[in-house]
Amino acid sequence: MTEFLRNLFWPPGLVLLGAVLAVVLWETRKALLIERRKKRAAIRRFRDQASLWRASASQLRLLEALMPYVSVSGAEGLFASPQLFETALDRFLAAHRPSAAVYDDLRALREMLGFAQLGDDASLCSTRQLSAGTRVSFAVAGNPTSFATIVEEADDRSWSLRRVNGVPLKAGEMIVVRVRRADGDYRIPARIRDLSSTLVRMEHTLEVEQSQQRNWVRVPLCEEVTVRPLSRDGAETKPILGYLSDMSGGGCSFKTARPLESGQEVELTFALRSHRFERVRARVLRVSGQIGTGEGLFSQSVEFADLATSERERLVRYVFDRGRKVSG
Repeated sequence: MTEFLRNLFWPPGLVLLGAVLAVVLWETRKALLIERRKKRAAIRRFRDQASLWRASASQLRLLEALMPYVSVSGAEGLFASPQLFETALDRFLAAHRPSAAVYDDLRALREMLGFAQLGDDASLCSTRQLSAGTRVSFAVAGNPTSFATIVEEADDRSWSLRRVNGVPLKAGEMIVVRVRRADGDYRIPARIRDLSSTLVRMEHTLEVEQSQQRNWVRVPLCEEVTVRPLSRDGAETKPILGYLSDMSGGGCSFKTARPLESGQEVELTFALRSHRFERVRARVLRVSGQIGTGEGLFSQSVEFADLATSERERLVRYVFDRGRKVSG
């Protein structure tokens, strides 16, 4: 050991040690520079996407304020995924006390991105997405008796139900609200914030539990997907970058800046839990109109075709595990 240390700190050993340290420092610096470049590129793409939506300066500042609550590389998903948007927003509001002007921008952003009133192909993931007039039922937690009513008010601060005469309620009490939509029934546990003679007001929540009405369990996602349309003559086509919005063992939905055609065949490439699904063949079932105003995104639903048994089992296992986490 003594001999080793003597050799190490002898001039040749010092030179070698210095060279090793220089290499380590160089590689560390290079990795940091690459990471910074990736971050700058992601921010540029994010701002380009915001400009496509024609976001105002204040809306852009608000969107950038949401970025720290998602990964920078996934920040573009704020434009495509209601779940990611609502999750980031919920964390932002928990950490800040926004002004009335910020709440106005939030409402405008949700309307612009199409997250205020979701279509049947998008799962409800926050009570902020409920709209006034929605028919619901509710029951006091632990009591099986339910009462029909409607959502009376819904903004970005809170939401309220029309009070039902003769039903005793008190502030701080938990109730369970149920909403029925085309994609399933939703169960929303909510705590009463305050009461008036006509309203039951509650804080917003992301605890929205969906009871599926599909052959396959479907879970919300926000992952990149590469979509390659297949031409009938076999010619090579240009791939389209999009974002998965939900997934099941039988198909998925995604959003892209360019619409496909109903019945068209495509190949999808995406990654779930570090496993990469390459060129999964699928058929377009339906394409919804543009979401939001201006140059928005198109929502497309596809059905998997010719998916290998082992790949389908892997995908179903992922969806099942993810579904348990979402509902748990």
